[in-house]
Amino acid sequence: MKRFSLSFKTSLSASLIALAMVTAPNAYAQNESLDDLLPPPQPGAKYRGLNATVKLFDSVLVYPLPDWSPTERSAQPLTASRFNRSQKGNVFSLEMVPKEESFKDWTNLYGVVGMANFRGSNQQHAKLIVNQFKTGCRPSNLSVKPGGGNNKKAVIVVACGSYTKKRDIGEIAAFVLFKNGNTSARLYREWRGKAFQAEVPSTWPVSEEEVRRVLRTMATSTLRAP
Repeated sequence: MKRFSLSFKTSLSASLIALAMVTAPNAYAQNESLDDLLPPPQPGAKYRGLNATVKLFDSVLVYPLPDWSPTERSAQPLTASRFNRSQKGNVFSLEMVPKEESFKDWTNLYGVVGMANFRGSNQQHAKLIVNQFKTGCRPSNLSVKPGGGNNKKAVIVVACGSYTKKRDIGEIAAFVLFKNGNTSARLYREWRGKAFQAEVPSTWPVSEEEVRRVLRTMATSTLRAP
């Protein structure tokens, strides 16, 4: 099996264990499209931050560093985060939190997951993600915003207003899903805070505007052959 490498470069322009996908009746609110949450970039707009490159099985994912990282290479962006890497079989994950936070009690999380030989489409990948949230979030306070896309790239946002076991805590999670060859991947950003109303963005632990901004940046990522 090919090994993984991680590198960073200047650009101008996950907690995951793979679960068996189970189709069950939707017990959450779901919007038809994420178009309003992920509008097209302005003409001529370019991402001018720092990108990371990670090798995932038969592919390479090029993606922006977390939004809390410095945008100048001279500021040593790697020192702004704590890293946690793991691999279990055909699933590789790399997660980051700000250096002042811990993986146990994070409020900001950023990560990459790569899956080898995942034969499902991005839509099926999204269902896997939703099923994971359904096991940990209160069904009456869970909202899913699936986005448009194709089998190369797609987006989804999940609002978990409160956890099943810790009802005073909730999170917002934004995902960009990728597929290339025999590799599927996802890049995600999560915000955690006090419990909120999943269908009411004004109560979220992060503003809807910030979710849009981060999603637009993450959507510049590419999963391609080495």
